[in-house]
Amino acid sequence: MTTPETQICYYPPPESKGGWRWLETPEQIRALANMDPEKLDLVRQRQEFLYGGDSWGIVIVRHGYLVREFYTFNVLIPTRFDIWSCTKSFTGTAWGLLLEDSRQDRLLHSQHVTLDSPVYSYIPEGHPLSDPRKEHITIGHLLTMTSGIPGERERYMRPNYIINVHGHLHHSQNIEARIALWRKCNVRKFCVLCLPLRHGGKAQEDYFTNDDLLPWLKRYPDLLVGMGAVNLGKLPDRPEAIDRLKEAGFTGLKFIEAYYPYNHELYFPLYERAQELGMPILFHTGWLSPAEDGSDGDYGIDSNNYRPYLLDKIARAFPKLKMIGAHLGLPHAEEALQMISVYPNVYYDFSGGSGRKPHELKVMKALSPLLPGANMEDPVENPALGYFRKLCFATDNPEPPVWIEVSDRIMDRLCIPAELRERFYWRNAAEIFGWSEADL
Repeated sequence: MTTPETQICYYPPPESKGGWRWLETPEQIRALANMDPEKLDLVRQRQEFLYGGDSWGIVIVRHGYLVREFYTFNVLIPTRFDIWSCTKSFTGTAWGLLLEDSRQDRLLHSQHVTLDSPVYSYIPEGHPLSDPRKEHITIGHLLTMTSGIPGERERYMRPNYIINVHGHLHHSQNIEARIALWRKCNVRKFCVLCLPLRHGGKAQEDYFTNDDLLPWLKRYPDLLVGMGAVNLGKLPDRPEAIDRLKEAGFTGLKFIEAYYPYNHELYFPLYERAQELGMPILFHTGWLSPAEDGSDGDYGIDSNNYRPYLLDKIARAFPKLKMIGAHLGLPHAEEALQMISVYPNVYYDFSGGSGRKPHELKVMKALSPLLPGANMEDPVENPALGYFRKLCFATDNPEPPVWIEVSDRIMDRLCIPAELRERFYWRNAAEIFGWSEADL
């Protein structure tokens, strides 16, 4: 009979030397494992009732004893199962027990192990180290699936600045708190896109209109960049409306809710005036989410009017007009990428979908190489190396931390180098708006 002390300190020998000690009789199970053998039988019956048609095995160990084993008819004792991430539970539990034993001075030879213990002090076969940085790898690093050595992502410095070319303000939000967060994220310029008026002199839902934004532009002229909404309805604004926006302090324009296709010549006087005044235009492109109040039909809303290829005629006619297409034109991303690949004055953002995974995957699919096994350093095989020379950081409605994380993840997958990441986060936008680094 073993004592509680020997039970706690028991270490089973390897299988070659007998393996686990086991209990054979109900009396032994009650005395040494402190378990009820009848209830263990119920465990087996329940498992067979629920999963009798599957292949499985159950092993119960307690106080250093193999208490019971149950197997289906087609599973032998040495059968091995693919248990995938279930091993994390076993590994985490084992390490927790080991660390607790260390704290209680119960390890053999009074060894002391913590999460900060250097790994290679327990791996003599790993010496001499192939990299001197390995000396600082700890058990804690490995248990969190890191190494303490900067990896691919950490090779890239955080961008010097961030310029958000596409964001919105809403009446229901705490604007001051949002601005504090933007500054914390190192956002140096935030382009606030206004929406045109609808019924009742308001924009759809609670988006800011031009008049709503004006006092905030005066309060935060160093950070906020006004992108004034232009009416593109059945009777669109005249060029004088753009003059008034420029005089009021707006830097660029927001085009959305077009009654006609963007390349309709009825809009050409607006493009001409924007080019003359040096006011970049951000176009909503691709599918447009329906208004919650069901009023889209009153304004002739048609996503087909916003396809990326409709910017082609405009780019040819107004080569000095800087244009940004929003949302990668999804679901017409191929058109958007063709536009930025050909026209020097056309850029794009890939915001949208609230930064959630479905949208992220669509962007990844559009930007990824056509064939598996591509050389990610070759711009022919990895065309994203060219696209990111014309792509800009944008958030649409979520806050910057959401899109910083998504953008980094996309660029990591596409092996985008540091120089292009800088272009994406701020240099491309600075080129569009004519800002120097001293302006940020």
